[in-house]
Amino acid sequence: MSDTALLAAERLAQGGDVEEAIKVLLTERAKENPPPRQLTIHGMLGDIYSRQFETDRAVAEYDAILEIMPQLELAHFKKATALKQLLTRESQEAAIAALRESYRFGHAGSEVFSGIGFCYKMLADFGLVTEAQREDCLKQAKEDLLRSLEMDPEHCHALRHLADLEFNAGDFKDAQDHYWKLSALSPKDPLPLVRLAHAIHSSGDPQGTLVSLQQALDRILAGKQSPGWEQNTMFRETEVDCHLYRAEILRALSNMQDARKEYEAVLDLTAPVEKESVTMKMKSCRERAFEMLRANWNGVSANNRQ
Repeated sequence: MSDTALLAAERLAQGGDVEEAIKVLLTERAKENPPPRQLTIHGMLGDIYSRQFETDRAVAEYDAILEIMPQLELAHFKKATALKQLLTRESQEAAIAALRESYRFGHAGSEVFSGIGFCYKMLADFGLVTEAQREDCLKQAKEDLLRSLEMDPEHCHALRHLADLEFNAGDFKDAQDHYWKLSALSPKDPLPLVRLAHAIHSSGDPQGTLVSLQQALDRILAGKQSPGWEQNTMFRETEVDCHLYRAEILRALSNMQDARKEYEAVLDLTAPVEKESVTMKMKSCRERAFEMLRANWNGVSANNRQ
């Protein structure tokens, strides 16, 4: 039996024609297939549904795999990955159970315990448990994230969520240490440096905050040399956010000249505001920058007027 159809579905999905890829896979799934091929079809569908945030459909495909091969650790892990996307207590607890099953059947412990720690953090951060249970969830989250890092000290997912947990708890020094390490492990990613800036600022060091934000902007500038930059919404939002954050700190330090430059950079990066690439978050930053320029400098330059 040829796998031409599966290769075609994969190419369609990679090319962005997700609906057509699903149609091809559903047609193939309806046929009588040997178990290995049927597992592949279920897995491909599950992965597509998971990326599309169609959690129920993704879980159904992974469960179909587990009916055929209950000991397949990757199916348990991917099922958990899909379940983690839903902000309900039931979904997060089901994800934890699936992660534990994946570990029982041999999945990498660092990934499993990072995932479990994340789920417990979600339960606490999004009010999915009672107030009395919240501290227990945060304690368990920290234990699992630390266990992940004991197994793999460079596990970026565990580092980020442990740093966020410590930041939210007011442990700014420990948070800074983990953000620094995460930044070193992800030398092209500006986000760890932005998070580091928040931790430094919360520690009462505005000058150190400005340095971290400038380092984040340097990484963004380097990233702009790469193809597809304009499609990277997260980095473009980060660039706007960095300039606004720097402007607010400079204004608080009474450095009004440099603050104005940063506010104007926000307006330049979000003009024209009608562009589809200007997200709601970027528009919010633009509104703040325009408001501060109007309040402090009696308006803005003609090129940047709303």
